[in-house]
Amino acid sequence: MSVIDELDKLRATLPGCTLVAFGDLGARIVLCASASEKRPQEELDALCKAASLSLDGPASGQIAPALGGGKLAQVVAVGSGEIKVFLRSHLDDCDALFCTFTDQTDIREMVAAGRSTLHRISTLQ
Repeated sequence: MSVIDELDKLRATLPGCTLVAFGDLGARIVLCASASEKRPQEELDALCKAASLSLDGPASGQIAPALGGGKLAQVVAVGSGEIKVFLRSHLDDCDALFCTFTDQTDIREMVAAGRSTLHRISTLQ
């Protein structure tokens, strides 16, 4: 299965999911995305930058020790009517999955399915 197939499958199985993207945290770019509506590359890259700042930015250095040390592996950001989930791969620190949802989603289900998808994608490369 290709990366886009994995992203499409994940988005289709998660209620309220509007976007699933795979990106490189180091380069801060989205490499592949599946969305309910077409999104401009600049918007996708801004999402990747937000994920990079959330997972690797200054605040993460203060949060990570409180959660057991190491790099943050996931961040959930709740905004007005939208939830963003950023997942870092356990296989490659630069690989990450970014998802956006309406507020009608089960975060635990999303994280579990997202982790599984990210693992499969990271082993494809």
